[in-house]
Amino acid sequence: MTEAELIDAAQATWGNVISIIAILISLLSGYIVLAYVAAEKMTVAQVTIVNTLYILIYTLFLGSNYTLTTRATEMAELSIQKSTERVMGPTPELPILLVIVFGFCLLASLKFMWDVRHPNTE
Repeated sequence: MTEAELIDAAQATWGNVISIIAILISLLSGYIVLAYVAAEKMTVAQVTIVNTLYILIYTLFLGSNYTLTTRATEMAELSIQKSTERVMGPTPELPILLVIVFGFCLLASLKFMWDVRHPNTE
């Protein structure tokens, strides 16, 4: 592949990464709204089902995001190797950073659900 083709493929993959980030934010927002509005009224079985589905779907999209970010970074690195003039390369730490940030968001949202269902009555 030429440098231009690699850059084009990397940019298309980055577009998919951004789309998945939007999906992750939508899932997170929906879960927090659900927790805030309905968590107190839900049974333990309902909370278990909602949490299980949320964790599975969120983890699936987070893993896909990691894979696509890694691939986009790799294609950008390959295009840099073929370049004779570009100096600014990709950031190879970005995939793991995205996993850390969105992993923290997952844990924080589960903590939010716990706090809504178990209010401090002091």
